Parts: sequence; structure tokens; C-alpha cells
Amino acid sequence: MAGKNRREFLKYGGILAMGLSNAPCAAEPQPEQAPGLQFLVPADYRPPSPEDAAYRRRLVRATLQYVEYFAGGENIALWDRPFARIDFEKRLDRMVSVLTHALASVSKRPVDPAWIVAQIFMESRFYEFAISASLAFGPCQFVMSTANLYGLGCAGNRAATVPESGIREHPEMVELVDRYEETGRRLNGFRRANRRFLNLRLPDLFKRLVDGDPGLRTLAEGYFEFEKQEEALERNVEEARTRYVESVLEKVRDRDIFNPDDLSFLEAFDQRFTYRSLTAMAVYMGDELYKFNGNVVAATASYNAGRSAAMDRKHPFLLYGRIPAIEETSLYVSRIMNSYSEISRRMNPPEPA
Repeated sequence: MAGKNRREFLKYGGILAMGLSNAPCAAEPQPEQAPGLQFLVPADYRPPSPEDAAYRRRLVRATLQYVEYFAGGENIALWDRPFARIDFEKRLDRMVSVLTHALASVSKRPVDPAWIVAQIFMESRFYEFAISASLAFGPCQFVMSTANLYGLGCAGNRAATVPESGIREHPEMVELVDRYEETGRRLNGFRRANRRFLNLRLPDLFKRLVDGDPGLRTLAEGYFEFEKQEEALERNVEEARTRYVESVLEKVRDRDIFNPDDLSFLEAFDQRFTYRSLTAMAVYMGDELYKFNGNVVAATASYNAGRSAAMDRKHPFLLYGRIPAIEETSLYVSRIMNSYSEISRRMNPPEPA
């Protein structure tokens, strides 16, 4: 049944049609597997059962093979270690188990577990303690607001923010988050109050210069003062962000998610670092897939750039969303498609002629 579900997902997803054009090991897609570039997951798609141990083993093995191929003997980003020195098998065993159980209970539109595995690989290379410049944490890279929305407690939350999470309030973290958010508000407020400097256009300035506008010097002096103050406010934001990240890293450094004591600490400190975040990701993607009527590409773009960016407000495209014109998001989606294709190919090798 799991094989049928996967073929069904691939048929409607059309992912194999993308391939890996420059990869020597990429297989040519078969027409019956990928009839054009269609990305709609059928409403009746059901993921493999969490009790299907054979499926889980195939997904883990295929992902391990792909990650080793991807690494090519080099250090893996975020880990700064080669493939052989990272216990990916133990991690993937746990991740795939968590995902299949989570997806079995998604009430809206579940996604193929292999797609989410490819997505997590893109997000964090399966590194539990990944932290991005935008303060997205953990293997699934949740920012605090989205994590809270999906029931995950974070370092810096007050206990009442997500009471059902069981997170423990850490006053020093709350203070650091408050400081970071306050510096951000000041910067944004300053920019709003000085929008005229942000909207300056070079052709307009040249015209005023040619016309001998006497107010141009005053404008230039005002702009340089604006730039000076903006840079100072940006430094405040960066300093607050750095202090928060360093404090978090100090708490989690050398911890092991497979150590029961460390896991208990992380569950009370920041649940984004735990595999509870995979359940949140499964629900999140189910929500987005439902919103975009089965369009897994738009759902994935939404995960990266936000739902509003992935919405296409023009009829008749409103139902299915879009990939927004954001380079980072286009790259994000295309690389997940490629990784999914390669993992799926390794899970379902062609039968001998």
C-alpha cells in the first residue's frame, strides 16, 4: 500500500520531471511516472502507515545514500564534519518514526514523509541545534511566533504564552528577547518616520541638481544624518540578537538530544531543538497544502516565505498559490524538489528489464 501511495504522490506531484540535470547519478524520469509538471497532491492521498516498518527502513536507507552522495566527502554545512562522523542513521530512524506518526493524524492534507525529509534536509541538514540569522531554530527552523502558533515553547517565552507546551519560563531569556524585539521596533519606527529618505530616487535627485534646487543640500545633509542614525539602530538590533543567540548556545552546547537528561532540559528550554518540532512541521505543511488545494510547491514556498507571499490573488490562480518572485524561495523550493526526486528514486529503484 505504501508503494501505491508513493507512486500516486509522484504521479500527481510530477517531481521527478525536474530531475537533477547536472548530477551524473540522476535517473531519467519515465513518462508514466511524471506526466508533465503537475504539483497537485490528490485530496485522497494517504501517507504510509506508521506501522509500516519496511517503508521506514527504505526511506531511512534512501536518505542516507542521498546525503552521503550529496556530501561528496566534504564537510556538511552546519555540522562542519564529514558524513562519516555524523550519526545520521540514528537521527533519521527517529525522525521518520516521528513524521509517519504525525502525518497519520494530520486532519487536513498530509504530505509525503519523503517530501518533508527533503525539506528538513534543506532547512538544517538534520542538525538539531541549527540557528539562522533570522532566529529560526532547530531541524525545522521555526521562528518563535510560528513555533508558538503550533504549540512549541521557546527560550524567551513567558510561561503563559504557550501554556500547553510545558515550557519553563527563563527570566534572563525573556529579558533578552524583549530587548531584541524592542530594538527592532525602534528601528522600524525610525524607518517609517523617515520614509522620504528610503524612497529617494536617483533620477529625481539628478533632475533637482540640474535645476539648481537650493533645497538639495539640506536634503543631502538630512539623508547623511538619517543613514548615521539608522546604522546605530541596526547595530543595536544586531547586538541584541547576538546576545540572545550566544546565551541560547551556551545553554545547549554539548547537549545530546538522545541523552534523556539533555532531552528533558531541551523540552523545558526550547522545544524547537527537539523532534517535537517535526510534528509541528507536519501539521504546518498540512495546513498550507489544504490552503493551496494540494499544491505542494506553493505550500513549500509558504513555509519559507510566508503564506501571503505564496498567495496568487489573480483569478483563476487564487486557488493554488504560487512561487513568489524571491530568489531565496525559488532556490529553496527547487532544491527540495531535487532532493525529493533523488530520495524517491533510491527508494523505488527501477525493476530489472
